[in-house]
This record gives sequence, structure tokens and C-alpha cells, in this order.
Amino acid sequence: MKPSKTTRARAGAVALIAVIATAGCSYTSPFQTDEPMSLGDGVAVDLGDLEVRNLAVVSGKAGDDATLTGTVGNATAEEATFQVVAGEGTEPLRATVPANGVITLSTEGEKLVLPGLEVGPGSMAEIGVASGQGEVTPVTVPVLDPAGYYEDYAPEGWTPAPTPTASETESAH
Repeated sequence: MKPSKTTRARAGAVALIAVIATAGCSYTSPFQTDEPMSLGDGVAVDLGDLEVRNLAVVSGKAGDDATLTGTVGNATAEEATFQVVAGEGTEPLRATVPANGVITLSTEGEKLVLPGLEVGPGSMAEIGVASGQGEVTPVTVPVLDPAGYYEDYAPEGWTPAPTPTASETESAH
């Protein structure tokens, strides 16, 4: 038996409505590539020709020293200086970024330490960053716990909290 013209028209209308309804979701959603986003644990800051990425601090607890982490890229043909100011009256920390180069802050050989950071892990800290002798830009960065990947950035003298043994966790149940 051959379907009637009315049945075919209804089926076509239903198919058209289904296409429009499912396409509407992408029509109202912005493209994810429209806005830059930081995909690391830290924050991104552009300071003229210096590009700072994944900037964060690692600290064991409030009031302890904290280690600055991240990378700084220099897009110029001349060496540049990156500065960090942790608070009023403190000496700025400096790192030299080679021409057309990238550096990692706080490598095993040399850590950039912020003394006596007032906030602990899980909080946000306000620091200032600058390119060369330029104006200091305030930045809010996360304070990370020195565990896992960040254990290598633990401040001097930090000891991790003891992990429970299997017998301790079994007796708790």
C-alpha cells in the first residue's frame, strides 16, 4: 500500500522540526575558541612582550614561605626581566627571560620564594607582576598544596601530612 500525500507531508514536517530543534542548541551556544582560557592550575597574564602562563604559588600553610611557579615567555629580540612583588615593603623577585625564549619559574636549581605568604592552600593570593621596570600589575593567583605534582615546589622545611596506613583505614570502618 502506498502512503498518502498527507502522511508524507506530516512525516516531512516532523523531520524538519526535529532538524531545527536539534540544531538550535549550537546556534545559541558560543564557540569555545572565542575566548582564551587558562587550562592549567594557575593564571595567565600578558605584560607587554612577556607572556606569563600558569602562574601560581605553592605553600604548606598560611604564614609559611611559598614557591612561585609558572612559565614566562619573551617575544622580543632582547633579554627581558620579569618581576614579582609579594607585598608592601618586600624586595621584588626577579627572573631574566632570554630573547625569544621561555623560562620555567622555580626549577630544581633555583626557586623563587615569597616569604611568609599570609594565605594558605585553597585560597587566592594577591601579588604584583611587572615586565622590567614597568608598572606593577596586580594579579590574583591560586595557592596550591604541595602535594602530587607540586610536591617538588614545596617550601624549604615543609613536611607532608602522614598518610593513613591500611590498618588505620580498616579500623575506621
